[in-house]
Amino acid sequence: MAKQTTKKILGKFTWRRLVCLAVVAVAVVLLAAQVCLDVRFWRVARYPSGEPITSMIIQSVRGFLSPAVVEPVSKKVYLPSASLVLPPYSTEVPGLEYSYIPSFDGSDAEASVTVTNAVSVGISKLLNAEGVGQQQHNPSKLFDAVPELQACARGVHLVFGTKSTYDHLEFTKQLRDGRTMRVYSEKTKCSYPFTDLISYLQGAESY
Repeated sequence: MAKQTTKKILGKFTWRRLVCLAVVAVAVVLLAAQVCLDVRFWRVARYPSGEPITSMIIQSVRGFLSPAVVEPVSKKVYLPSASLVLPPYSTEVPGLEYSYIPSFDGSDAEASVTVTNAVSVGISKLLNAEGVGQQQHNPSKLFDAVPELQACARGVHLVFGTKSTYDHLEFTKQLRDGRTMRVYSEKTKCSYPFTDLISYLQGAESY
């Protein structure tokens, strides 16, 4: 009788132990699955539209930029929204992209002009931070690279007036249509140098 009681007690103990071990095992499996899902999320993180976050960031930055227009015969470069014309491209400045904000509520109109190569540098840094082609992805590095891409996309600022919040004035030019164009650079995180672009913009004129 005592042996049977002992077996029952040991049986209950073993069963409880097995149940506990099973619960722990399930918890470990669920935790591992969650970690895998988190890694998978950051490797191919997507918005509800199904598009990767990296692509959305790049598209949002590029969405503010328009390519400059090159006149086929003279090869002169036009920024239509800003009513500016520039000399033909050179090896130092092979292509421009820009954005334009018209004057409103008493503010001055302004344009941000960048070099296509600078935008490419910012995109490359973003993709490298994301870890494309690598097994390990670091989301914090991805978002740390966003300010540089934005800075490369902004380039330099052309302010048509006297009101500006930018610090470093590169030069001022009086345009033929009466506007005063002030060209500012900013202390950006963009690793692409804008020195050649600033020199090139000195040849800008209104049309």
